[in-house]
Amino acid sequence: MGKNKENFKNLQDIVFQAGALELEKKYSQAIQLLEGATTKYPLDAEAFPILGRLYLIEGQPRKAEDRLYKALKEEPENPDLYLQLAIVLFSLKDHKKTVEVTSKGIEKGAGILPEEKLLHLYQLKANSLKETKNIKGAESTFKAALALTKNKGSIYVDLGRLYEVVGDLSKSEKYFEKALKDSVIDSGVYADKGRVLLRLGKLNDAIKTLSLALEKGDQSLDTLINLARAYEESGQDKEAEEILSSLKGRGSETIEYYSLLSDIYKKRGDYRRGVEALKEAIKIAPDRAFLYGDL
Repeated sequence: MGKNKENFKNLQDIVFQAGALELEKKYSQAIQLLEGATTKYPLDAEAFPILGRLYLIEGQPRKAEDRLYKALKEEPENPDLYLQLAIVLFSLKDHKKTVEVTSKGIEKGAGILPEEKLLHLYQLKANSLKETKNIKGAESTFKAALALTKNKGSIYVDLGRLYEVVGDLSKSEKYFEKALKDSVIDSGVYADKGRVLLRLGKLNDAIKTLSLALEKGDQSLDTLINLARAYEESGQDKEAEEILSSLKGRGSETIEYYSLLSDIYKKRGDYRRGVEALKEAIKIAPDRAFLYGDL
């Protein structure tokens, strides 16, 4: 009994020291310290969850996965461990395992985990189901998550993206709008909604929404190209070309960039430059059959 108490105290001291090293961002030193403890003391369940987190920070998700599975062997009823492991598995794109682990975490964590962590489990599960093309499973999981919380914004965003993937653009638009009304003001949500509006042909609304995304800090290539496309399709070629000109030489020339530039030139009657732009797109993606039809 005395030996166990001594081991426990020694391990607690090591865990405390590792925590201090983590605060100083000395992750590799913290890992080295804890790995040594796991070989020396039998009470290594204390160290494995921390090791999982540290290995993930250090960009070693496979080692994080291994340590967290070991932690679960010691504490199979701990829902926090299922969440940590699910985050690692999702980062590894192992969606089948993510679904299994999140399902267990939801079961163990109901009534125990704080709402934020439980929602995270639901969202990881639903997004993994989406990645495995189980759309109905993803939809029902997201909707189950909605019933758990008053702060529904991030789940509305997930549903908006889900419905966009399956081509139900009207539902997608509706959920992005709900997200924005629920105080989710991330610029990426405006970009998502603007992209859907563009696909729906609601060009004026798309221009307004994508412009808002830019104002709120989303300067991503996709958002700029989508805004340029919305201008072009609404007949505002000058504005579209200004955006494309601002991107030239910045390493931003993509299939979408050259395809849009080609459309603008052809509308002007400058077919030679239109074809040249299209050929640049084909160089980037020679397997895209639809590009050849416009040559």
